[in-house]
Amino acid sequence: MLSKKRLAYESNALSLVVAEYFLDNYHYVLEHISSINIAREYLKYELHKRDIEVFGRYSNYVLIEFKVDFDLVKLCTELKKNNIYIRGPLQNPRPRCILVTIGPIHIMDKFLHILDSVIV
Repeated sequence: MLSKKRLAYESNALSLVVAEYFLDNYHYVLEHISSINIAREYLKYELHKRDIEVFGRYSNYVLIEFKVDFDLVKLCTELKKNNIYIRGPLQNPRPRCILVTIGPIHIMDKFLHILDSVIV
Protein backbone atom coordinates (compact mmCIF):
# COMPACT_ATOMS: atom_id res chain seq x y z
CA MET A 1 0.00 0.00 0.00
CA LEU A 2 2.72 2.49 0.90
CA SER A 3 4.77 1.73 -2.20
CA LYS A 4 1.93 3.04 -4.37
CA LYS A 5 2.39 6.43 -2.76
CA ARG A 6 6.14 6.67 -3.10
CA LEU A 7 7.54 10.10 -3.60
CA ALA A 8 10.20 11.07 -6.10
CA TYR A 9 12.62 11.53 -3.20
CA GLU A 10 13.38 9.27 -0.26
CA SER A 11 11.10 9.31 2.75
CA ASN A 12 10.76 6.96 5.69
CA ALA A 13 7.78 4.70 6.34
CA LEU A 14 6.68 6.60 9.44
CA SER A 15 6.44 9.87 7.50
CA LEU A 16 4.30 8.19 4.88
CA VAL A 17 1.96 6.69 7.48
CA VAL A 18 1.55 10.06 9.21
CA ALA A 19 0.93 11.81 5.89
CA GLU A 20 -1.64 9.21 4.91
CA TYR A 21 -3.36 9.56 8.29
CA PHE A 22 -3.75 13.32 7.92
CA LEU A 23 -4.94 13.00 4.34
CA ASP A 24 -7.60 10.56 5.52
CA ASN A 25 -8.47 12.78 8.52
CA TYR A 26 -8.15 16.19 6.95
CA HIS A 27 -10.72 17.65 9.36
CA TYR A 28 -7.96 17.67 12.02
CA VAL A 29 -5.84 19.87 9.76
CA LEU A 30 -8.77 22.23 9.18
CA GLU A 31 -9.47 22.42 12.93
CA HIS A 32 -5.83 23.28 13.59
CA ILE A 33 -5.84 25.97 10.90
CA SER A 34 -9.01 27.43 12.39
CA SER A 35 -7.53 27.49 15.91
CA ILE A 36 -4.40 29.26 14.61
CA ASN A 37 -6.54 31.85 12.80
CA ILE A 38 -8.58 32.49 15.96
CA ALA A 39 -5.42 32.78 18.10
CA ARG A 40 -3.83 35.18 15.59
CA GLU A 41 -6.86 37.49 15.68
CA TYR A 42 -6.97 37.26 19.48
CA LEU A 43 -3.28 38.20 19.75
CA LYS A 44 -3.70 41.09 17.33
CA TYR A 45 -6.68 42.38 19.30
CA GLU A 46 -4.81 42.18 22.62
CA LEU A 47 -1.72 43.89 21.18
CA HIS A 48 -3.80 46.68 19.65
CA LYS A 49 -5.33 47.26 23.10
CA ARG A 50 -1.76 47.80 24.34
CA ASP A 51 -1.12 50.23 21.44
CA ILE A 52 1.39 47.86 19.83
CA GLU A 53 1.46 47.65 16.05
CA VAL A 54 0.93 44.19 14.53
CA PHE A 55 1.20 43.00 10.93
CA GLY A 56 -0.06 39.67 9.62
CA ARG A 57 -3.32 38.45 8.14
CA TYR A 58 -2.89 35.02 6.60
CA SER A 59 0.13 33.26 8.08
CA ASN A 60 0.94 31.42 11.29
CA TYR A 61 3.12 34.29 12.51
CA VAL A 62 2.83 38.03 13.07
CA LEU A 63 5.31 40.88 12.88
CA ILE A 64 5.17 43.04 15.99
CA GLU A 65 6.65 46.54 15.98
CA PHE A 66 7.32 48.22 19.32
CA LYS A 67 7.24 52.00 19.55
CA VAL A 68 8.02 52.21 23.27
CA ASP A 69 11.61 52.02 24.43
CA PHE A 70 12.41 48.94 26.53
CA ASP A 71 14.91 46.09 26.52
CA LEU A 72 13.81 44.12 23.46
CA VAL A 73 16.68 41.64 23.87
CA LYS A 74 15.41 40.84 27.37
CA LEU A 75 11.92 40.21 26.00
CA CYS A 76 13.28 37.88 23.32
CA THR A 77 15.37 36.00 25.88
CA GLU A 78 12.39 35.55 28.21
CA LEU A 79 10.15 34.36 25.39
CA LYS A 80 12.71 31.85 24.14
CA LYS A 81 13.26 30.59 27.71
CA ASN A 82 9.52 29.91 27.87
CA ASN A 83 9.47 28.04 24.54
CA ILE A 84 7.63 30.75 22.64
CA TYR A 85 8.92 30.74 19.09
CA ILE A 86 10.11 34.12 17.91
CA ARG A 87 12.69 35.70 15.64
CA GLY A 88 14.20 38.86 16.81
CA PRO A 89 15.02 41.45 17.52
CA LEU A 90 15.23 41.96 13.77
CA GLN A 91 17.91 44.05 12.11
CA ASN A 92 17.52 47.23 10.04
CA PRO A 93 15.21 48.49 8.66
CA ARG A 94 12.99 47.12 11.48
CA PRO A 95 15.20 47.00 14.59
CA ARG A 96 12.24 47.32 17.02
CA CYS A 97 10.40 44.31 15.56
CA ILE A 98 10.00 40.61 16.33
CA LEU A 99 8.27 37.79 14.49
CA VAL A 100 6.08 35.61 16.70
CA THR A 101 4.82 32.17 15.66
CA ILE A 102 1.14 31.80 16.51
CA GLY A 103 0.13 28.97 18.81
CA PRO A 104 -3.00 28.08 20.75
CA ILE A 105 -4.67 30.87 22.71
CA HIS A 106 -3.25 29.66 26.05
CA ILE A 107 0.27 30.03 24.60
CA MET A 108 -0.58 33.50 23.27
CA ASP A 109 -1.80 34.39 26.79
CA LYS A 110 1.57 33.23 28.11
CA PHE A 111 3.25 35.46 25.49
CA LEU A 112 1.15 38.45 26.60
CA HIS A 113 1.93 37.83 30.26
CA ILE A 114 5.69 37.79 29.58
CA LEU A 115 5.36 40.87 27.34
CA ASP A 116 3.50 42.77 30.06
CA SER A 117 6.08 41.82 32.69
CA VAL A 118 9.00 43.07 30.56
CA ILE A 119 7.43 46.26 29.19
CA VAL A 120 6.28 47.56 32.60
